[in-house]
Amino acid sequence: MPKRKNTKQIPSPELQGEDSWIEMKAPKVGDMKTYRKCIGGLIKKQHKLQASDKMQTPEMIDVLTAIEAAGHDFILEHIVAWNWVDDDDKPLPQPHEEGAIDLLEVLERDWLLRQFQANESQKKG
Repeated sequence: MPKRKNTKQIPSPELQGEDSWIEMKAPKVGDMKTYRKCIGGLIKKQHKLQASDKMQTPEMIDVLTAIEAAGHDFILEHIVAWNWVDDDDKPLPQPHEEGAIDLLEVLERDWLLRQFQANESQKKG
């Protein structure tokens, strides 16, 4: 009987050194559509505010905060595990543990978000 492989281990040596990895639950098509729709609308608002030179307004801060929150939630829903460490080489809490995502460097968070796009492209190809 077929069994869907819905998780994938992805090496992350460029961020966390040799033998580092994340385990990612493959997002469903609907998950990606919802995420893109949310992010797309927020990015349009961001560009509109930038064009009208409203970079330091409360409205812009709200938009940027919402973009961050959407990415945070998407990571929490789809990163199952990792063997990542902090600056002192101590294991980071697992992604589902309280505050774990907030301990990531921005570069690491952005890399995680790019993995969803890469995973989706591989499935299409």
